Amino acid sequence: MGYKDKETERAYQREYKRKARAEGRYNYPVEPTEARKVYRREYQRQARAAGKYNYPRKRNIHAGYIYVILEEETGRHKIGVVLRNMAARLAAMQSDNSSPLRLIGTGYVDDVYGREKDFHTTYASKRVRGEWFQLTPEDVAAILEGIAPHGN
Repeated sequence: MGYKDKETERAYQREYKRKARAEGRYNYPVEPTEARKVYRREYQRQARAAGKYNYPRKRNIHAGYIYVILEEETGRHKIGVVLRNMAARLAAMQSDNSSPLRLIGTGYVDDVYGREKDFHTTYASKRVRGEWFQLTPEDVAAILEGIAPHGN
């Protein structure tokens, strides 16, 4: 639920329902599940305002591979993420791309989305579009040094 204890949550629910009934907002035509969502959001808002809601939002932390792929005709590099099968990811990307793609390197990291975001931020000035960058060989070497080499 997100509250420190059940009694605090029930107190907020009772208080909200009491106010809603007094204002004539309690019995409006909404599906029961949607009404629960509306009330829950309001309880959470009230609890946060009162300092009773102390659970941080979950971070999206996954282990996986960061890869660098070269598009041979343009010289552009893609810095991306795959959680499991790099060979399947490369094959899928190649089927969507008319120019040949070559895998430059991969690295296995614990917080794959965080590390990818760090690389994208570092090389934002060299971004061409999306996850594609116009990188120098020194940039690619720095990325490969930043990820532990790991075969797939």
